[in-house]
Amino acid sequence: MSQEDEHARLRAAVGARARAVYRQATTLAAAFASDTGLGATVAGALRVLDAAAEGPLTASQLGTELRLTSGAVTKLLDRLEAAGLVERRRGTVDRRHVFVALTDKARRIGATRLAPIGARIEGATAELTTEELAVVERFLAALADDAG
Repeated sequence: MSQEDEHARLRAAVGARARAVYRQATTLAAAFASDTGLGATVAGALRVLDAAAEGPLTASQLGTELRLTSGAVTKLLDRLEAAGLVERRRGTVDRRHVFVALTDKARRIGATRLAPIGARIEGATAELTTEELAVVERFLAALADDAG
């Protein structure tokens, strides 16, 4: 097989695997939404809040991430708060800002649900070299950047 053919074969295989991972993630999110009775938008909100590396997001930032109107965000946060999954806090500098943070309950649920995935990731990366991990990280970063 020529290098060009091998390159094309590997690109197709990587694309197929990436789509399979996406389908699994979508299935996991749908199962969470169904099991909790909270719906897909709630699952998406929890995912966004959990991924916020810089800390709590404002309600406005959450709405932007989820592409929701301010009224829809308010209703969503009411549901999440009633379920004990988030808490809203007024900003200390500007009280007009409302910050949203996951509760310990939400983090426990997430940890329980995501533990099997974490174990699979740990297993899949354990045998990779530093160079291989760097390539995987660069690839996943490119996918994540394109998804936003």
